Formats: sequence, structure tokens, C-alpha cells
Amino acid sequence: MLRPSATRAAVVMLLAVVASACSFSFSIGGLDYEALEEGIAEELNASYASIDRSVEGVDCPEPDEDPEVGDQLVCTATLEGQAVRVQATVEDEDFNVTFNTLDVVYELTDTAELLAADISEAVGVPVNLNCGEGITVVPIGEGFQCSATDAGGGTATIQVTANDIEDTSWEILE
Repeated sequence: MLRPSATRAAVVMLLAVVASACSFSFSIGGLDYEALEEGIAEELNASYASIDRSVEGVDCPEPDEDPEVGDQLVCTATLEGQAVRVQATVEDEDFNVTFNTLDVVYELTDTAELLAADISEAVGVPVNLNCGEGITVVPIGEGFQCSATDAGGGTATIQVTANDIEDTSWEILE
């Protein structure tokens, strides 16, 4: 039977497939929003290739005035109909821009397989995990739930939390 345990951090590098801290350069005449959107899409597509996914598009808001050094824009990439937020920061007067994602993308079948192994080790019995199919996009600090079943028919709900881009934790709920 599955028993609740302390929250356990799992290093789930394959689950959290995101791009962070990427950098682009733009013309001195102002921020090139089309180039920014294309650059973000290219970097995200490179990151999402490991889960055989690509973004449908990226949309960045265009303020009336050119952004200044330190200004941030929150762009939205669309991945299988879901929004992935991308924060772009203007780094200098030449409109060099860095960006990082504010959400973690999970491929649910792979997530279930990897977490099942970690949970099985923690509880001492083999566990099957069902997190659904496809992908889910989770804001950092939030999570989603999976259903666990052990060989004896015991069941539990597993809370999966996206703590950071490269840090996922899980907890067996009572």
C-alpha cells in the first residue's frame, strides 16, 4: 500500500524541457519584435526537440515606445495549444535581449515513467503512475497530479511540483 512520505525532490532533467538565459542581438534602430519572436521560437524548438515538439508561434507585446535597458516583456509561445510564457529582458542600448521561460513543459508519459521509478524506490514497492498523455505546461511554483497504483491494488494521488526549470518534486497526498 502506498503511504504518504516527505516531499521528495527528483532531478527530472528530461521532464522539464525549457530554454533559459538565451541571448539575442537586435538592430540599434529599435527592438525588432519579429526577430525576437523568431529567435525565441528557434531556441524553444531546439529545447523541445527532445520531446518531439515545436512551437506553433510566439507573440511578444509591442509597447508604443522602444523598451529601455532593464525593461522586460512577457512573450507567449504556443505549444500544442498551450501558452508557454517567456520573459525577455533588454540588456543594453543595442537591444541585446536575454530570455527565460516562466513555465515548465512536461511530456506526461515520460514524466510518469521517470517518476514511477523514483516513487517505487522511495516506497519500497513497484508503482505504476498515470499522469495523462501529451504535454502540460506548468508555471514555476505550481504543479499537477498523477494517479499511482501499486501491485497490491493500493492507490494514491501524487502531487508533482515544478519548483524551478531543472527541479521537480513529488509528494504522496493523503
